[in-house]
Amino acid sequence: MLRLLRPINLALIALSMYLVRYCLIIPVFKFTINVNPFIQLGSMLRLHNFDFFLLVFSTVCIAAAGNIINDYFDQTIDSINKPDKQLIGIHVSEKKALRLYWILNGTALVISLYISFTKNLQLLLFTQALAMGLLWFYSERFKRTFLLGNLIVAALSALVLMLPAIAEPEFYLNFVYAGVFALFAFLISMVREIIKDMEDVEGDLEGGCRTLPILYGQDVARAVAALFVLLICGFLTWLIYKNFYKNAVATFGNILTIVLLPLALLLLFIARTETKKGLHRLSLFVKVIMLLGILSMLPFYYFFLR
Repeated sequence: MLRLLRPINLALIALSMYLVRYCLIIPVFKFTINVNPFIQLGSMLRLHNFDFFLLVFSTVCIAAAGNIINDYFDQTIDSINKPDKQLIGIHVSEKKALRLYWILNGTALVISLYISFTKNLQLLLFTQALAMGLLWFYSERFKRTFLLGNLIVAALSALVLMLPAIAEPEFYLNFVYAGVFALFAFLISMVREIIKDMEDVEGDLEGGCRTLPILYGQDVARAVAALFVLLICGFLTWLIYKNFYKNAVATFGNILTIVLLPLALLLLFIARTETKKGLHRLSLFVKVIMLLGILSMLPFYYFFLR
């Protein structure tokens, strides 16, 4: 049952949200306090530690429910693409899976209602409810629609990083800093989604999916994935040039090399990988890059916001 929830992915969601809060949001608030010493941190934060834990927990519940409902609707596809990993219908009954799905979403909804009305954050309730709905319709319908399913997953990945900022709307820099990481998350998620579609062509074809590699072939899908990687490279190059070109802490060239090296390797692997097993490894490599991008909040905080 635990494998059904994807605990490693859920842990990454929780880690991402805590890093945004403690590496971006609270340091920005402390900077504001230094400018105006009459402002107290406690009076500025909408969510204190336990409230934020509840927000993270509700988000994790929504993501876990999304994993369950995706597997529920993908039983035919999974029986072809990953028969050794299929759980629903083999190790877990459909009835138990749906019951757990509703329990998780119900828990998340109750928590979101509590936070939104006690902290005057109705937008937070809207985003959580929207995520629940999108995850259902993605699994039931949109996943099989050309590019729409990919865009939904990528947007939800970005939303995870924006939630801590949405919960603290008083200072616009929260949205600027979180938005940079959210844009990276969106673009790299699109790369991973396309690679996963390339890996899962056989089962997706049986399931009636209209994915990019099914409609236009593996070579076109490979080119589109590479295009998104190039967009990431361009975005990060511009960002690093704008903020670090004359920085005394680290040189522009050093930072650019560290950041672009894994992306250059990713481009090389995308061009050369053709087998299903190779594409699976490539998908895992993209996940590692996603993790490195999230963890880059730590040096950013240490050198520039501490």
